Amino acid sequence: MSLLVADNARLTKHGRATANIGRSKGAAFTRLSGRTTIPLFILVPQVTVRKRLDVDGAAQKWIAALPRLVARHWPN
Repeated sequence: MSLLVADNARLTKHGRATANIGRSKGAAFTRLSGRTTIPLFILVPQVTVRKRLDVDGAAQKWIAALPRLVARHWPN
């Protein structure tokens, strides 16, 4: 299990994490009051995606067909 976290963030009144966006460069911005590492998501491996593209099979098909294609389009 892994966590996706937001570093140097703070929680709003509604419990949502907000980014460290520098709207002003005053003393309030340089202080990191109320800023912490907040877990956003728990990453759980639960989906297995089946193989959709057989690259090796397609490559072998065209490698086998290449001599025939060259011979067919070669000028006599």
